[in-house]
Amino acid sequence: MIIGNNTSVAPSALLNVSTSVPFLMVSQADGARLKSLPAGVAASVHLKDPSLPADRHRWLIGETTSISSLRDMWNPRCAGNPATVTDAQYHCATSDSGGVHYNSGVPNRAFSLFVDGGTFDGHTVTGVGLDRAAHVWWRANTAHLTPISGFPDFANALAESCQTLVGQPLKPLTLTDTTPAASVTPLTATDCEQLDEVIEATELRTDVAVRCNFRMRFTPGDIASACGAGTTTVTGLVEDFDGGAAGWTAEVQKAADSQAVAWGLTSRVSGSAGTVAFAANPQGECQTGNVAGNSMLLSPSVTVPTDALSPRLRFRHQVSLEGDYDGGNVKVSVNDGPFTAPPRAAGCTTHPRRPSSRTTPRTRGGATPSSASGPGPATTRATSARPGASPSSTWPQPASPPATR
Repeated sequence: MIIGNNTSVAPSALLNVSTSVPFLMVSQADGARLKSLPAGVAASVHLKDPSLPADRHRWLIGETTSISSLRDMWNPRCAGNPATVTDAQYHCATSDSGGVHYNSGVPNRAFSLFVDGGTFDGHTVTGVGLDRAAHVWWRANTAHLTPISGFPDFANALAESCQTLVGQPLKPLTLTDTTPAASVTPLTATDCEQLDEVIEATELRTDVAVRCNFRMRFTPGDIASACGAGTTTVTGLVEDFDGGAAGWTAEVQKAADSQAVAWGLTSRVSGSAGTVAFAANPQGECQTGNVAGNSMLLSPSVTVPTDALSPRLRFRHQVSLEGDYDGGNVKVSVNDGPFTAPPRAAGCTTHPRRPSSRTTPRTRGGATPSSASGPGPATTRATSARPGASPSSTWPQPASPPATR
């Protein structure tokens, strides 16, 4: 039973009512609206705590679902999500794709704080309103971010986008196809200072690797170039792709509907000086269609001198692989035998983002130099494979063979 208040004040508790029928008291205005409904029309009544601020309710997402609200952008902690990177709720595990859902509370809180303003974790922010904040977020996502961007990248993208939009005409938000004629008040440098405060408050620039105690999968350091005490190290061949890729073969094994293609050459790779072989699928899980395949890069044959006591292959390879989707390996063929992977005992160390002017096949991510010792005199060929890779450029015809010595 729903009882409408007979005054315009807020509903109060019912007194001196003795009934076994469940009842709910609503305001006089709400009671009038219910009475005006035609007979037989069903009405839904949602309870709301009047002590909670309006901002608290306008930032609930999915509040009409059967499981209540899915996200609380104003107070993510209330829903068990982090509002800052150092919150106890921050998800560091590999589950949930590394926290893609749980950790959305951090950018959610950043947006709601930039829109409405307020004091949060010791930071006071003057809000800029929904329209102007949305323009900054939209530009950051469309002009700066990629599927592999992290929170520090996001912070930089927001700051850069705000500066770019200062003084520019901005249209208000609309849910129709009609472009509004009027513009909202342009962003100012002071607004961007408020955004800087938001970024500080939510700790978007905090090093997640330190926060979550992430560790290297490989041993930090370098591979010993010497062959050991009492021996002489002789470098028989040094090769890079600065002069082209003569003798190298790019091959692809894929299904008919796959978009996977071969490796290419590029000089536009972060952390590398010179030209490298490169294969990438920057779309990650966001790409539609099939990109599965085996993209291989086959080296020319190398003849090892008969007096070489312990021939070694030493190379630098930069990778960034998507869990459960990608993988890669290096295999060596001796005397036209089958290609086999070097043993783990061969050694593998890591140099994150270390530039190298002598580079063989590489993909994206942290540089992983490896070496492998092999048998005596032999003719060897090496292949590097990365399933699901697609190139950043087409394979060029070299004008001259690669430098060797």
